[in-house]
Amino acid sequence: MMRRGLLRRGVPLLSAAGLATAATANADTPKPVGTKPAPKPVLKKAKNPDLVRVLGLSVSPPVAKPGTVVTVKLTLVNEGDAPVTNLDWVITTGATAKKGTLNLAAGQKKVVTVAFKAPKAGATKVQAALDPSKRINEPLSARVTNQVTLDVPVVAADNTWATWASAASKEAEDLIEQTASQFTCAKGGQIQSVTLSNLRLNVTTSSASPLHALNLKNHGVPEDVAKAFMETVFAAYKTWADDFVLSSFAAYPSFAAVPAPAAPPTANVPFPLVIGASPKGDAAFRVSALEAAVISRLGEQAKSKDATAGIQAFAQAVSLRFEVWKVTQVVQNLMGKGPVPTFAPPYVPVGPVVMGDVISSCGILP
Repeated sequence: MMRRGLLRRGVPLLSAAGLATAATANADTPKPVGTKPAPKPVLKKAKNPDLVRVLGLSVSPPVAKPGTVVTVKLTLVNEGDAPVTNLDWVITTGATAKKGTLNLAAGQKKVVTVAFKAPKAGATKVQAALDPSKRINEPLSARVTNQVTLDVPVVAADNTWATWASAASKEAEDLIEQTASQFTCAKGGQIQSVTLSNLRLNVTTSSASPLHALNLKNHGVPEDVAKAFMETVFAAYKTWADDFVLSSFAAYPSFAAVPAPAAPPTANVPFPLVIGASPKGDAAFRVSALEAAVISRLGEQAKSKDATAGIQAFAQAVSLRFEVWKVTQVVQNLMGKGPVPTFAPPYVPVGPVVMGDVISSCGILP
């Protein structure tokens, strides 16, 4: 779903100790006579510990009416270099859970689709999880990408605003994709040995917001309503990107011992966006903040009961969808470099990078 720039979804690599643990945890063990144990995920020794993760979770329509059939699509991937079998998945919609088991070859993606009927007005929570019993040996840091949750707002059947909110929610998702892939740049960033810190993002001027507002207008949404929805999303996204900072992450393991006077441009170990922080951006994407921003832009026409319900549904859909996006997007190919001042062969043949930095680049989000 998301476009790829200099980013791809991925995760940090296992240490040697982690590999040994994974190999030990998955070795065959004797089973008591007369018992039939549950199938266990089978994996071979692999370099990448996060063998499985959620690549995306989407619902259609994003805002539903009572009785509408809602389709849930869970995209998952095996990013390890060995196959995984007997992988359990579960998708919960409200009080109903649907489960299954599948196999994934190394590098393979699959899509699981389930459907449910929207209940009465309110919100239905949708949660997807991989390997919920934690039978695959992954580090805790990798499991953050194994479970995601979003809400499906359900509004009254005769609410025209609900139709507008549903269309706007889909356009909001596309707006974030376009803005992220074309107008977001990396800046700053300091490298000391293996650690990258103080990496920031910046959004340049974007023409995406009015283009998506025009799309909504062409689908029957009044121009002022379309602009209010899209301008709200773009403003919240820009606030998030401008306030984002990655405080510390071991992104360049090879920089601990470089056999040269300087480390050449090297791609980072991938990391999910969610490990960075953006307090102002998180606040801007809260449901209450998105609601208030749309109402502020619309004025009097946002005060009717139907408008209030539609705007609230839009805010719920966008807020939760953005949270899913942060978890499933991974930063990759940030090119780091830096000097190695202690390099002095033959007495000191290797040394760590000191006061390195990241080469600034744009289009770094998918």
